[in-house]
Amino acid sequence: MSGRMGDTVLPTADKGETTAGRRAPGGGRARSGVVRRTNSRPGPYVSGADRGRIGRDRRDRRGGEGARMRERVTVGCLVLLNVVLLVPFVVAAYLWISFERAERENERRQEAAADSLLERDRDTADRTAGALTASRDTGTDALLDVIRKHTGSPVIAHDEDRRVFTAVVSRAGRYDPEPMPFGVTGEFERCFAHTYARRPGPGWTGEVAERDRSVCEGSERVGGRVWSARRELEGLAAGRLTRDGLQEALDADHLPSEESRSEVRDVVRKGRTVVALVLFRERYWTPDDEEAEAEQCYRLTRVLVPGDPYAADDPGGGTGESVTAVPVAAC
Repeated sequence: MSGRMGDTVLPTADKGETTAGRRAPGGGRARSGVVRRTNSRPGPYVSGADRGRIGRDRRDRRGGEGARMRERVTVGCLVLLNVVLLVPFVVAAYLWISFERAERENERRQEAAADSLLERDRDTADRTAGALTASRDTGTDALLDVIRKHTGSPVIAHDEDRRVFTAVVSRAGRYDPEPMPFGVTGEFERCFAHTYARRPGPGWTGEVAERDRSVCEGSERVGGRVWSARRELEGLAAGRLTRDGLQEALDADHLPSEESRSEVRDVVRKGRTVVALVLFRERYWTPDDEEAEAEQCYRLTRVLVPGDPYAADDPGGGTGESVTAVPVAAC
C-alpha cells in the first residue's frame, strides 16, 4: 500500500489484465482496484483539558458581555438619578438669580423715582420761597397759610426767634416694577422736610431734605383729624355750634383736655360766620424708638346759609356750605 495520508489505496490489477477485471480464485470476478481521493481531512486532536479551557473561554465571554451590560445599566441609572437630583437645584438657582436681578432692578427704578420726587419737591420749595418773598402780609399766620397752600403739609413748625418754618410732608411715588415671585406693586412713599428761612437780604430761601418715614406719621395723622373735624363742623346743627357742642362732636370719649387729640379752644360766631380754634395733636415714634408728639393749631371757618332745618331755635340758622381749615401759630 502506498500513497499519501488522506488517500484510500485499493488493490490494482496486474499488468496484462484487462479493465474488465480478473477472476478471483474459484471462478469469481475480482474487483478492480482504484485510488479515490477525498477532500476530508481528520480534524486536529483536542484533549479534554483543551475542551475545558475552550468552554471556560466561552463562558467568560458570555459573562463579560453580561457584566458590560450591567455596567451600562448602572451608569445610565446613575446619570438619570443625578439629573433628577440636580434639576430642582438648577431651577432653584435660576429662580434665585432671577429674583436677585429683579430686586436690584426694582431698587434702581425706585431710587430713580424717589430722586424725581425729590426734584419736584425742590421745585415746590423754590416756588414757595418766591411766594413768601412776594407776600405782602408778613404776619406769621399769613406765612403759615402760604406754606400750607404750596406744600400741603398739615403740620408746620415755627421758630419765631430764628424766623424759620419747617413743614414735613409725605409724597407718594410709583414706578414700573420687574415681575417678582411675591409680587411688587411699584408704589412707595417718601417723607420730606421743607425748611424756609428769611436770610439776610430781600427774600426767603427754601431747602428740602429727606427724613425717616416715621417723621411724617404724626403730620399725616393730624391731617386726618383736620379732615374729620371739617366734616363734623360742616354737618353740625347751627344750635350746637358752641365750644362744648363741637368738642363733643370731635371727642366722643370725653377725654381730659391734655389727653384729647382734638381740643376745642374757642368758638366765635359773628353773623353767619362761625370760627373755631382747635388744637390737633398726635403721638408717634421717632427712628430712635422715642415717643414724640406732632401738634398744630387750626382755625376752622364755617359760613351758614339760610334754611337749616335742624336749628329751629336759631333764627339765623343754616347748613354748612363750606368749611375752611387754616393753620395758625397759636390758639
